[in-house]
Amino acid sequence: MQPNIATHLTSMIKLGLAIGFIGIWFTPSCTYDRGEVIQPATPQELDFCDSIKAVDSTLVSYKCDVKPILDVECTLTCHTPTSVSGTPFLDSYDLVKVVANDGSLMGSINWTGTFTTMPFLSATKIDLVQRNTIQEWINQGTAP
Repeated sequence: MQPNIATHLTSMIKLGLAIGFIGIWFTPSCTYDRGEVIQPATPQELDFCDSIKAVDSTLVSYKCDVKPILDVECTLTCHTPTSVSGTPFLDSYDLVKVVANDGSLMGSINWTGTFTTMPFLSATKIDLVQRNTIQEWINQGTAP
């Protein structure tokens, strides 16, 4: 007597269910069942500038070191296309690189030569550490 197709199919379904149940039974053992939680990275861990500093604290880059200085000292109110005055514009790497390479950036912030002193009509120069940071960036080749 040969088993009919329905009996054979039923046996296959039962076998499949058994294998599925066993698979589900062991699945939880692959998770963090001891309450372990993987913490997401902090903003400091994800910060590009901090990772550069961790590798070499002597590297000076436009993005990490120079741009924050210029944002506060230069582009907050003056050296942007939307300001009434304030050329040259210092709101992009390419524009800053031009004035860095021609000497006018350092001439203006150090108040040397015939350059217009910056900050304009200020009684004091920008901080010495900030000026030295910008100069070091120029010395290192004006990296982005």
